[in-house]
Amino acid sequence: MNKICGLLSTGALLLHSEKHTSGLDYVSRVDGEEGTWYYWLSSMPGVYELKLKELTEAEGAEISKLAIRYYPDVEEECFEKLSCKEQLLRVSEMFDDTDVVIPENPDVCPCCGGDVHDEEHEHHHCHGHRAARKKGIPKLVLRKQLPEETYVIGSLELSVTDKLESLKLTTQDVYKEYVEEGIKLPDAQGKLVELVPPQGLDKAWPGLELVNVFMDFFINKFLNVLSINCILKEKLELTGESKHFLVNKQVESVADKDVQLFILTYMC
Repeated sequence: MNKICGLLSTGALLLHSEKHTSGLDYVSRVDGEEGTWYYWLSSMPGVYELKLKELTEAEGAEISKLAIRYYPDVEEECFEKLSCKEQLLRVSEMFDDTDVVIPENPDVCPCCGGDVHDEEHEHHHCHGHRAARKKGIPKLVLRKQLPEETYVIGSLELSVTDKLESLKLTTQDVYKEYVEEGIKLPDAQGKLVELVPPQGLDKAWPGLELVNVFMDFFINKFLNVLSINCILKEKLELTGESKHFLVNKQVESVADKDVQLFILTYMC
C-alpha cells in the first residue's frame, strides 16, 4: 500500500470511533479504486469524494494528487449551479439515492460511533433498520461512465515521507462554463425549450465555498485524529479560468478576470 492510501485508510479507521465529535456521519472507501473515499459530513446534505489521480516520487517524498468532488443533494441551492449535463446525470439512474443501510443490532452507532445502549444517545434510527440520510453517490458499476471533470471543486497535493510534510489546495471561487451553441432540450410534449442561450453561462459551481467545508473537516478533524497539525504558510490569489465549449465540440480554457484562483499551501 502506498503512503497516501495508508494515511487515508488509517484516518478513516481512527475517525470511526470519534464520529460523534468529528462532524462525520459516514465514511466509505470506493471498492476497486485505490485511494478513493466518500465522506458524508453532518453539515452537508451532499457527499464529498477524494480521488487519487496521480502518484509520483520526488526527493524521497511520495507526491500524491487528488481530486475533490462534491455530489450535491438535488434539493440543495448549489445543485442549480451545476451544468445542465451534471444536473441530468445527478437525477439519472447513474446515482444511488437509496438510504444507507445499517446493521439491525450494531454495537456502536454507524454514523457517530456512539454507544447505542446509552440512554443519552440521540440517533434513534440506530435501533431501526435504516439510517436517516441517502447515499447520494454514483452507483459502483456506473462510476467509470462519469466524466472526470464533473462535480470537481478543487484538488489536493500531498507530500509524504515517513510523515505528512505538506499539502497544497487548489480551487477557484467559481467554476464557470459557457456554451457557444446554447442548450435546448425537449419538454414533456417534445417541444424544444432553451435552457442556455447561445454564448450563455451553463455552470457557476461555487468551488471555494464547498471546498472550505471539506477542508475544515479534513485539516481540523481528519488529520487531527492522526496527530497531524497543519499550518497555513502561503495563500495565493490569482486570475482564474472559465471554460468555453465551442461549436466544433472543442473546449477552451480562458483567463477570466471575474474568477479567482486560490492556491493554499500548508506545512505539517
